[in-house]
Amino acid sequence: MRGFRTGGHDLASGEQREFLSPPPRMVEEFLQTAGRLDDGTMMADTRRADPSVAPSSVGTFDSGLEVRLVRPMFRTERLFGLDFVAEATISDVSDALVRAGNDSDPGWRCVVTPNVDHLVRYRQFAADAAVARNAMLVLPDGMPIVWASRILGAPLRSRLAGSDLFPLMWRALTLNVTPAVVISPSVEVSALLQAEHSGCCCVEPPFFDVDDDATIDTIIAEVDGAVEHTSAAFVFVALSVAKTHALAARLEDHWHERPTPTPIVLLVGASPEFYLGLVKRAPRWMRRSGLEWLHRLLKDPRRMVKRYLFDDLVFFRLVWEERRNR
Repeated sequence: MRGFRTGGHDLASGEQREFLSPPPRMVEEFLQTAGRLDDGTMMADTRRADPSVAPSSVGTFDSGLEVRLVRPMFRTERLFGLDFVAEATISDVSDALVRAGNDSDPGWRCVVTPNVDHLVRYRQFAADAAVARNAMLVLPDGMPIVWASRILGAPLRSRLAGSDLFPLMWRALTLNVTPAVVISPSVEVSALLQAEHSGCCCVEPPFFDVDDDATIDTIIAEVDGAVEHTSAAFVFVALSVAKTHALAARLEDHWHERPTPTPIVLLVGASPEFYLGLVKRAPRWMRRSGLEWLHRLLKDPRRMVKRYLFDDLVFFRLVWEERRNR
């Protein structure tokens, strides 16, 4: 099939290049199937560009479709339908995200940190699973996921917890006075974060249900206004799992065609409360041993016993299914 000659700017060398490219229809089909070359290079439509990757070249077809070759920022492993970051430390991730906040590309950029609870929930709620699949970075926030990855032959280097990521990023953003918006769980959290970071703007949603479209629309409008007012590079969503995913899905729809750069959205749950000392984390030895769930169970047995001792047993079935399908 005849290709088209198209100009491109090589971002690695800084030179203008011309190269032979396939017809736009072929490229569109390729983009839809998320094609990957043998060397790990991926093709991405810059209208939905992924800032977690470093672009190597860009070209525009006669039809107006702009395409670039990109290379992943971190090596990933495909597990449970998600591309988990496999080779990075939490410091690597924090540094990369802080740098990515300076990117000027429009498009949806989200970071999720699934643990076992999330994976079980994704099995039941397709909309939440879609948020994770569309994420820029998927971090394994749970030792059982790391252990399972080794059994499944797709080893992840280590747990990358949102509660470890938030302090690193927050200190860097505070130091550089980088504008950020926090969808906060309480007035107390908002006050403490704003006392630390003069460039922080907090949005405190009223109590709402994930099916309450009118209230969610109001929250999204308030967040959008805060982002416009502050030119925020980051939005931290610090609510429950169900609510963070509901808001992320709506933000993705809202910002899908946004012509200006969009902030990176991080679903961090209770991480700000851990950071501020409002909620006590498990001792370090328990976190390293994968026993943080036990700490939470002992602290709040009435709420956690069903989740950890009954609901999360589905994870064993997920691992079995994953192994059977490999």
